[in-house]
Amino acid sequence: MSKFAISLAAAVLPMGAFALPGAAEALSYSGSWPINAALPPHFARTACLTLVDTGLGGQHSGSASLTGAMTGDVKETGTFQVINSLLVVTIQLGSDTGEVVYELLIAPASDGALGNGAFEESPLSAALTFGAKDGC
Repeated sequence: MSKFAISLAAAVLPMGAFALPGAAEALSYSGSWPINAALPPHFARTACLTLVDTGLGGQHSGSASLTGAMTGDVKETGTFQVINSLLVVTIQLGSDTGEVVYELLIAPASDGALGNGAFEESPLSAALTFGAKDGC
């Protein structure tokens, strides 16, 4: 191999690491996770979070839904994005007074897996734990 070819390969190969998505970035967040929010005892605490990673609106993003005891067995829908290794789920709801209310789920996200985070539906906030992917 000539010195030019070696120099060219040495210059181009490191750039490929930035141009091509790595294995961790290629993993999808599509799936369903059982969640448990540490809410006061008179509130239902469990639900199933389902994400469909379409990549629209960002590298890892798409639709989100919550079902189960915490939602009164009604399917609530919204969107999600993974930004700087942080999952942000926004579920838009109506209230009894006609105001728009949001549920937020925020958690660390890496390699298609989710860590424990936080749940917020004003005025309630709680620690949030995730079960295994595709566990519900």
